[in-house]
Amino acid sequence: MADDQQQTTQASEESNQAPQNIQSGMSTGASPVGTGGGAQQGDGSAAQTDEQEADRRVQEFLKSTPPPEPRGSAYKHTEDFSTFATAVALPGHTTIFDEKYFLYLFAGSLVLSLPEKKEILGRIPQLSQFQIDELIKILEEEKQKFDLLENEHPEQIQKMRVETKRDWDILEMEIPKQAASENANNEAEEIRKKLGLA
Repeated sequence: MADDQQQTTQASEESNQAPQNIQSGMSTGASPVGTGGGAQQGDGSAAQTDEQEADRRVQEFLKSTPPPEPRGSAYKHTEDFSTFATAVALPGHTTIFDEKYFLYLFAGSLVLSLPEKKEILGRIPQLSQFQIDELIKILEEEKQKFDLLENEHPEQIQKMRVETKRDWDILEMEIPKQAASENANNEAEEIRKKLGLA
């Protein structure tokens, strides 16, 4: 059992490399996977260099991930995509991708913590198409890796899935509260304007 836990921990640490790179980019004000910051400043070469560096980090992560096996008995789905539903909605953005599929992968991520998921959701409007595409690739590889590991370490992986589902349920419960708070603030602002206080 100790060996199983050690192997599962090692796999989790390997999978965590790329998401940590995403988060480190956020904490320093840079964009998660690649960056368009240089382009905004008129420095196209800097933006290209940053994207190349992001691509290198992503490729290193993918090399540490075992190749996916054909979908069959060894490829487990904890929740069928066709039945996936969530109260969480993405903020407005200009990129093109399947939002339901993204949220399906994102909600099931065993590597990202709840605070990290909240932060990434808040950053969606700032991500470029390149960054979104790379993030989806990372989430796909993470899912495949843990689905395969579940064959060898079912108890440990299932425990992680339960904790991840609990965290996502918490996030879903926070959404209506946030919306109600925003509505109350908007109503209060309208009243202040009518009274000439704003």
